[in-house]
Amino acid sequence: ITQPYPGIAQHPTDPGFMLLGAQDIGTAKMSGGSWSLVLGGDGAFNAIASSSTWWGSSQRLAIFGTTDGGTSLHGKTSGLGRAGSEFIAPFILDPNIAQVLIAGGGEDRGSGMEYLVYRSSNGGDSWSINSQHLDHSITSLAFAPSSSSTYYAGTYWGRVWRTTDTGTTNWTNLTKAPLPGWRTVRDIAVHPTNPDI
Repeated sequence: ITQPYPGIAQHPTDPGFMLLGAQDIGTAKMSGGSWSLVLGGDGAFNAIASSSTWWGSSQRLAIFGTTDGGTSLHGKTSGLGRAGSEFIAPFILDPNIAQVLIAGGGEDRGSGMEYLVYRSSNGGDSWSINSQHLDHSITSLAFAPSSSSTYYAGTYWGRVWRTTDTGTTNWTNLTKAPLPGWRTVRDIAVHPTNPDI
């Protein structure tokens, strides 16, 4: 039995090209009607900019990327805090800017864990902190398709956070009734033309 994890990625224009991560199997690529294994470990979140440029990951944000269709894969974790990440941790690609990625990670400060969103503007070659400490580990992320400056993060403790300025200032906690608390946020969908919905 193959158990896919969240973070299946579909090519933006080619319905026959996708990446899928699965427990204990790794990350598989569908292309030309057939599957091939491209990464080992526990296959996790993936992202596709084009058939030549894409990213895959395994447990705790071990992100790899390629610009040659997978002939070579390179680690994409410089500056990325992985200590506070979920076992299957989210990272996503900006649908409007092919080199911008965000990821849910964190850092152990000695006195406790800080749970943080990280951002890369160069395809994962380097990452920087892009949020204040959120309430718990980050379980989901979403860009607003109509506004690259607005994106959302959901956490293990059921909070939903948002930035509207590319993380320049503190994120806003949007969690309030009737949204139930203390339930893990596994997925966030944003309206295609209204970044506030």
